[in-house]
Amino acid sequence: SDIEGIILGVQEEMKEARSEIRTLEEEFSIITKEGNDEINILRSRLEEKTTSERKSAKDVQFWQRSHDSASIELKSAEKHFVTLRAEWNLGPISNNSSLITPKTCRSCGQKITSSSAQNHIRSSVEKQLEEATKRIAQAQESVSAASEALEKAVDKARIDAAEVRDCMELIRHKEKSHRDKTDGIRTKLKQAQDVQSKLSLDLAAYSKKSKTN
Repeated sequence: SDIEGIILGVQEEMKEARSEIRTLEEEFSIITKEGNDEINILRSRLEEKTTSERKSAKDVQFWQRSHDSASIELKSAEKHFVTLRAEWNLGPISNNSSLITPKTCRSCGQKITSSSAQNHIRSSVEKQLEEATKRIAQAQESVSAASEALEKAVDKARIDAAEVRDCMELIRHKEKSHRDKTDGIRTKLKQAQDVQSKLSLDLAAYSKKSKTN
């Protein structure tokens, strides 16, 4: 009869609808797993880059403190050198030829008459000046080394920060792309389920009608 033919047609449509729903559900499951796996890998990479960025920031702070400390030491060494030369009537240059040996002892005030004593004092002052000069040279080396290390640390920190930003942007892009794909499948799945529900109602109605005939 016509009703039976219609029922067979509706049943066939329901079979197709169920097949489409299964296909969409499988596709949704695959895309969800692939998307989550990809995003999880990117998040692990982001965690690594964030850890590296934090270390770089600490390195910058460390070398900044080292540079500041070395700069303070250099200023102190230079000040000591200038003060020492001034005490012995020397000019600002590092030539000690103008050193004038005092006539009296600075500690007890007694006159220094022997040449050996004067030579001893001159030798002592020259040694102090030499040590002061070495101290300045060492401080300059420390400042130079700290400056170079600080510059490298700042460059590394900038690179790490940029990589963190790029990785975060990539994750946002992948998450949006993943949402768009899954939302599209959800829409198709909802439509297929609505079709299946309507077919079920139609089948029930035609089956009831066939029984009354």
